[in-house]
Amino acid sequence: VSQSRYLSSKVVFLMRELSGYFVSCIDQWKGQTNAEVWVVYWPGHQDAPFQWSMNKEVHWVVKEEFLSQVNSVLFWQDVQHLFVAGWGDCDYNTIAKYYKSISKTILFDTQWSPSLKMRLGRFWLYFKSIRYFDSAWVPGKRQRRLAEKLFFKPSQIFENFYVGDQVLFDHATIHKTSHNPILNIVFAGRLIHEKGILPLLHAFITFLKHNPKLDWHLHICGT
Repeated sequence: VSQSRYLSSKVVFLMRELSGYFVSCIDQWKGQTNAEVWVVYWPGHQDAPFQWSMNKEVHWVVKEEFLSQVNSVLFWQDVQHLFVAGWGDCDYNTIAKYYKSISKTILFDTQWSPSLKMRLGRFWLYFKSIRYFDSAWVPGKRQRRLAEKLFFKPSQIFENFYVGDQVLFDHATIHKTSHNPILNIVFAGRLIHEKGILPLLHAFITFLKHNPKLDWHLHICGT
């Protein structure tokens, strides 16, 4: 996203629910560019404990408002690049399909699995929506494998979509003294295979078996 062609252009993100790291990333990027940035997003759940501090120089628009008040042929005439989160939103797919002259990148974190469903589904997915995109932006190697299966060329696949919110760590300090041997490790996330929870448990238990005198604790937070 930091390439020179985005420094003074109009860029649109069609997102699902926002996340803190994404909002922070947009904020950091906007401080380094003159681009006109639009972020269209799904409204968050009412019980979600998140309140984002959004950059006022970025256009943040809820999806319904965008489709009813902003979305028009005139709006899209000077858009240089479109980023779309996933392939599950029919309205987003329609926009990507309709505006053929705009450079488009699809964002996803789905991992490749050699299941029959995914082997066959990739062809259906390609003709439904993927073929309208010029590139894919994914978190890492496993998602890259799926992008390749969706017929993206290696030069059309970019990694490192997920990032950390640097602001949260700028003033963080670690208090560790020789007379305090207790170490608390926290896992915060969904308890699913893709998050690596089982390898984490195995590694932690194995380590403590070889180091029984350590007073280490693993806290697992998630559903």
